[in-house]
Amino acid sequence: MKKGWRVIIIIVLVAVLLGAVCLAVGYMTGAENSRILDTLDARYNINMWIDYFSLVYEQIALVFIS
Repeated sequence: MKKGWRVIIIIVLVAVLLGAVCLAVGYMTGAENSRILDTLDARYNINMWIDYFSLVYEQIALVFIS
């Protein structure tokens, strides 16, 4: 089981590294933050997920604060 988690962690780290490289190349070729966010939002509905997680965070905070 330990070896399986190690493989999963390696795959996740490689994916994050690849994403960072893609963003770095995008910045070097003149991309702007707004264009990257617009592209991601059109493809993956990033703003919807940001709104969802902020709503969930607010609800969790209300439960633990009350």
